[in-house]
Amino acid sequence: MEDAELARIRAERMAQLQTANARDGGEDTSREEQAEEYRNRAEQMKNQALQQILTQEARARLAMIEMTKPELAELAIQSVLRMTGGGRSAVKISDEDLRGILERLSSSTQKKETKVTFNRRRAGLDSDDEDW
Repeated sequence: MEDAELARIRAERMAQLQTANARDGGEDTSREEQAEEYRNRAEQMKNQALQQILTQEARARLAMIEMTKPELAELAIQSVLRMTGGGRSAVKISDEDLRGILERLSSSTQKKETKVTFNRRRAGLDSDDEDW
């Protein structure tokens, strides 16, 4: 009788653990889904604001830059949204204006140019004189 009772207790405990794990896993996935939904909504709002702010040529330029230099494009988007107050401005930003913004951003984020010099040995170890 003790073995049967022990088996029943083990089965009940396993069932409790499985339901607890299922609940915990479900909460994690729902949190992840909520976070993903939030990111999607924020992205949609940003795209709508940019559609209202930028002309078609400026949006095309920004899309091209986003493919090649995503960091610069993100900085430009943030700068444009800050300048216009999050899309509430009635003035559209043209392609030329966007180019000016991009030039300012790229000059401020431009990396210092590195210079590499090669010092060759010119003494008796010069391999240019050898015939192969």
